Amino acid sequence: MIERDHPKLAIIRQCGLLSISRSSYYQPPKGESSENLAIMDWSSRKVLSWRLSNTMDVQFCVEVLEEARTGTGARRSSTPTRAASSHTGRGRTV
Repeated sequence: MIERDHPKLAIIRQCGLLSISRSSYYQPPKGESSENLAIMDWSSRKVLSWRLSNTMDVQFCVEVLEEARTGTGARRSSTPTRAASSHTGRGRTV
């Protein structure tokens, strides 16, 4: 039906000729490199280790400052795990 790599007809034109909307044509994702997956995993772990507060309570602020000063607290490993390199990009790990 639709050729993704057609030399003369873009996907949107092929969809028009078949009288289907462009949004109905599903193009599978290409995936990510293991390097990009490791970077995304590392940055996600950094964000998940943040402590948040809606009130900025004094006790909370003191605890967060102490954790930052001593390097302890809710931090997680900053090294990528095996799961990061085996992620399929479709919401599941292999």
